[in-house]
Amino acid sequence: MVDDLIAIAALADIMLTAFLVIWFRRKPFPYLHFLLGLAICALILSMFTPAFITPGRGAPVNLMVITSLCFSISCSVPLSRPAWSVALLIFTLAMLVTLPVLANTQQDYTFFSQVHTRQRDSLYDYLEKIPHQERSFPAGWLAGQPFASEIPPSSMQGRIFIPHPLWHSRFSGIYEREIIYGEAWYPGGPLKDGRRKIEIRER
Repeated sequence: MVDDLIAIAALADIMLTAFLVIWFRRKPFPYLHFLLGLAICALILSMFTPAFITPGRGAPVNLMVITSLCFSISCSVPLSRPAWSVALLIFTLAMLVTLPVLANTQQDYTFFSQVHTRQRDSLYDYLEKIPHQERSFPAGWLAGQPFASEIPPSSMQGRIFIPHPLWHSRFSGIYEREIIYGEAWYPGGPLKDGRRKIEIRER
């Protein structure tokens, strides 16, 4: 339900901005101002995108592009009626502040369109400390390897994130998220090489 409202609000942001900029545009059209708006949009994205990145979920990049572009155009392209310029500026600013934050607070969604996994950050550190890194081991579950006793069981666990598209996913970049808990799979070969290729698989 919330994802539908976010997508509808983003569409409204685009349509209102496009309508007012086209219908109440100044003549001739201020192309330099429009280019300035694009530059402001790029600056906003470069500054705020890292703050919205959530482990295992990514960042609502699509919504940030839409809302920051609309806001940048509204504050750089003056309209023929000042009242419309102010109204558009306030509306697009509200969308810029609200939509990415609201999307980021929804726990059952992801912004990745492909299946991805996440393993414990501590796993690689434990593998790096194991002696005889040149020794070769067969492929199989990491918990079944001879050196597994050196690794806490919790560090060999991970998660698989499966995105399920919604009607607006291609536009909004929001996907419903399914989480499957899995374990680390060792690909085989020398430990010094295999530790970098650990996978999380459903067991």
